[in-house]
Amino acid sequence: MNGVKIKTSPTSRTALVVFATGAVFITWSLLSVPIPGVNEPHYFTKARNFAAPHWCREDFFLQSANAHAVFFALVGPVANVLSFSATALLGRILSLWLLAAGWVHLGRRIGLSNFSVLCAACLYCLIAASGNFSGEWVIGGFESKVPAYGFALLAVTYWLDGFRTLQKRPYLISGSMAGLAVSLHPVVGLWFCLAMAMCEVCLCRTKREALADSVAVASAAHRLTLRTFVVNSSCFVATSILFALPGLIPALQLVINSDVDQATQDTANYIQIFWRLAHHLDPSTFPAYAWKHTAVLCLTAATVLYGERWLGRRQNASASTNWLPLVCLVLAAAVIACVGIVIGWHSGEAKDLPDWKWRASLLRFYPFRMFDALLPMLTAFAVAATISRFVLHRKAKLAVVSVAVLAMCVVGLNVRPSAPSAYSSKSFAEWKVACQWLSENTAEDCLIWGPRESFGLKWFANRAEYICFKDCPQDAAGIVEWNRRLWTIFHWSEAAYSDEMFDNSDLRALRKLTNVDYVMTRQLGPFESEPVYQNSIWRIYEVPQ
Repeated sequence: MNGVKIKTSPTSRTALVVFATGAVFITWSLLSVPIPGVNEPHYFTKARNFAAPHWCREDFFLQSANAHAVFFALVGPVANVLSFSATALLGRILSLWLLAAGWVHLGRRIGLSNFSVLCAACLYCLIAASGNFSGEWVIGGFESKVPAYGFALLAVTYWLDGFRTLQKRPYLISGSMAGLAVSLHPVVGLWFCLAMAMCEVCLCRTKREALADSVAVASAAHRLTLRTFVVNSSCFVATSILFALPGLIPALQLVINSDVDQATQDTANYIQIFWRLAHHLDPSTFPAYAWKHTAVLCLTAATVLYGERWLGRRQNASASTNWLPLVCLVLAAAVIACVGIVIGWHSGEAKDLPDWKWRASLLRFYPFRMFDALLPMLTAFAVAATISRFVLHRKAKLAVVSVAVLAMCVVGLNVRPSAPSAYSSKSFAEWKVACQWLSENTAEDCLIWGPRESFGLKWFANRAEYICFKDCPQDAAGIVEWNRRLWTIFHWSEAAYSDEMFDNSDLRALRKLTNVDYVMTRQLGPFESEPVYQNSIWRIYEVPQ
């Protein structure tokens, strides 16, 4: 048996690369983002309530409209059986392997080797650690956008196949993948659909023929005609709509907002765009570092791709054209982002703009999200492709991948937060202990008012919250109610503390206003009554009848 080489099929090799790339993504996720991640309590508690409406039924956020109904329908039953942590771990593993499948197949379509694809995965994680433009991330916790990006990359992969061969089957598969992305996360999926449509129109016939397989170019049956364009586009649109409907229908119902008047809708848009989610949606609030970071990525990608084009022309005439559709896709995303910047830019207060209403109504669709996700991908692919041109020996490739993985692990541990925002390690540890006390010593249907920085109270305590700053609904009526509850608490706190004491009459007034049963705090006080629970940081008070 010595000296006998075992040959593996292309399918087996692809599966191994997908497994390895998925392992890279999963490792980065678990090293850099502890469970629960920043948005996992937000999504998972909604999912559990979706599957078991009696759970935390007094929590108004959980009763608000569902923008991600398909995700909740899939994850809810699992979260209702397994613990939240186990569900998060399982979700991260499955969704990141799906993302890896899209990543590997997309890399292969633009001519990258297995080595380049794996290097690019490590580079993408390292780029993500260095910053972003609008706060968008792809690899971290588990939420609906992660599998949506996986299906979106697969959609782009098969769109590239259809783009080059002009055959219907790739367009049908691409449409189904894009539709699944829309179902899981309508905003992510629809932006990819729009960007691919823009590329279909913008890339002219001559460029198509330059990209097509030599056999296809030689055959008149595979040349682009108006009929071919219409048929292929119809295949994509029909399948994407079919697979998108389960998630698109509830999302459209949320956007249409037929149950609220225009004034309420405008108020909700203002709260969401220019206050609660301004760090994602209002370009005027993006820090200077975000703009510089994006400029560096653009310059890096452009420089490396120019070098790839020059080297490709010298070494392989067709290699330099492989990148064109993907570059066009990123440029389409950049155009969408630039339109968003023009719409959203303001130097003064947003409320002083005479046209803030239509601006807010458009910005709520996250115009920067796709560009923020795709630009680092393109940069990582391009840099990895260039590296592979100079690393030719197998041992050298193994050494480069090992160094990249090691660097990724070191950086991941370095950026890993010790506790959620506004918590120290100690205060978060004590927070979880206090939440455990609530879970074991209070009625299942009780209502808790937690601190403004409340993180994962429903996750750890299995109890409903009157208001949680993090858990802002996505429908207009819910956003306005969320804002009203914040102001209700603020005004009550000011009035109750006018005598520098929260006495029992103040707490009774609080119950009348909010119907809360317990107050959980570390700063509020002093109180007339003694806490029913107290640790070194957190105190819990029962609200009298």
